[in-house]
Amino acid sequence: MFFCFIICYLFLNFFSIYNNNKLKSINEIKKYMIKKYHLNNINKLKTYNQKLQWNKIFNNNPLRTLLVDKYLVRDWVKKKIGAKYLNKLLGVYDNFDEIKFNNLPNKFAIKCNHGSGMNLIVKNKKDINMNEVRNFINDKMKTNFGFIYNELQYINVRRKIIIEEYMENENGYLNDYRIFCFNGNPQYIMIDSDSHGENRKISFYDINWNFINVTYNNYKLHNPPLKKPANLNEILLIAKRLSEGFNHVRVDLYVFDNKSIKFGEMTFTHSAGNAKWSDEKFNKHLGDLFELKLDKINYINNTKKLDL
Repeated sequence: MFFCFIICYLFLNFFSIYNNNKLKSINEIKKYMIKKYHLNNINKLKTYNQKLQWNKIFNNNPLRTLLVDKYLVRDWVKKKIGAKYLNKLLGVYDNFDEIKFNNLPNKFAIKCNHGSGMNLIVKNKKDINMNEVRNFINDKMKTNFGFIYNELQYINVRRKIIIEEYMENENGYLNDYRIFCFNGNPQYIMIDSDSHGENRKISFYDINWNFINVTYNNYKLHNPPLKKPANLNEILLIAKRLSEGFNHVRVDLYVFDNKSIKFGEMTFTHSAGNAKWSDEKFNKHLGDLFELKLDKINYINNTKKLDL
């Protein structure tokens, strides 16, 4: 069943890319990016940011489009590691006016499936301004996220509105564990707190939970550094399983106080390759881990549940 799903998805994705206007835009992006970043000369690409630009243009396996789709990736995750790692889905819609808000709980997350920063967290349904929410979602649904930062994997995502169960710890705090994986191996973990709020803080750790004194885009660091999670081994196993076959991907997970874990998303181009690192040595170090090669992933054989 899943094999048929993958084949149909890749078939539709192949033909959607040949919309004349879209194909023209993609070709223009490729020419621009190759010239700007000298992508044809891979020997000059040394840093993490530089290699992400190469990945944007040359490593555009259609499977990446499926995996950045916040709706369709759920089937992939279910097959790879099991449904227990998925947050509860409350609804999927083609347009905002299909949503029956009276049937939703008081707290939920509403998001578009085809990009980043396209979500709203609703903590009290009675307090929302319906017109503002409608305008926000409708504006995002009109936006092709892939053209904003030249991330080709997003261009052909078939746009949906999804509503998921609200997630938080008892204190209302929830950390996003973002695991940087290279060739299927987790190497660094970035903890991101309040990622869409005014008090955003981050911190980096290696896989042995040694603190790395680095940040990017002037984000504040957690102070003091966060404690090592009791289920770190499970976090790393999940990231390893989901990253198999890709030269680089960031696997995002939500980790709760009760040690449960929920899948967040798969991110192939961290900060669109434009992060301003506080330490350029770390940018270069990540680049050293980053092998410029095409994905090697078997769609069927890699769909075995995680054995923990």
